[in-house]
Amino acid sequence: MDNEVHSLEERNIEINEKRKIFPPKESRSKKPKRDPNTWKKRKAALDRTKGEEYISYKNILVPKKEPKMGILCREKCRVSCNTRFSAEDRQALFEKFHKLDTNSKNALLFKSILKKNILRERKGAVKHKTASYAYTVTKNGSNERVCKETLCSLYQIGRKKIDLIKNRLKSGFLAPPLDSRGKHSNRPHKIDQEFKDFV
Repeated sequence: MDNEVHSLEERNIEINEKRKIFPPKESRSKKPKRDPNTWKKRKAALDRTKGEEYISYKNILVPKKEPKMGILCREKCRVSCNTRFSAEDRQALFEKFHKLDTNSKNALLFKSILKKNILRERKGAVKHKTASYAYTVTKNGSNERVCKETLCSLYQIGRKKIDLIKNRLKSGFLAPPLDSRGKHSNRPHKIDQEFKDFV
């Protein structure tokens, strides 16, 4: 029995020694490899998210975003935003915000806006507000109360972005929805299945 086992092992060793092991074939195709990171639209989208300089789809050069060092909001601001943020504070807040991805930015803004009940209503108003909002930014580990204009100036974002977050809060969302840009069926450059079948 032992002799049979040894003979089988010797035969397997001989077969393996005779068997040639070929290295994997290198692809000789002249077709360039698909690399999404080199696409102009993808690169422009990433640079735009980081606040870097980029070229839009209309071939317009959009300059790099910089932290605002001038007046943040109007002079008669109730919370005196202009005097409470030094150049270093503005630079730190700006860089911290623009290092985040889109979903993280939305989460930070969502946390920075607090929905409150209305304390008083204007008499004779055509349409009354349904809610009031307070805005904060984190400076040196503590939350600093700011106005809406200062929040936009510190992060260099538009007022519409804040309004969209407020609408989500008003609708009862506990967290911002994930970014859904690009997740759709509208593909203008997609080749129809009809042409693929023909080829």
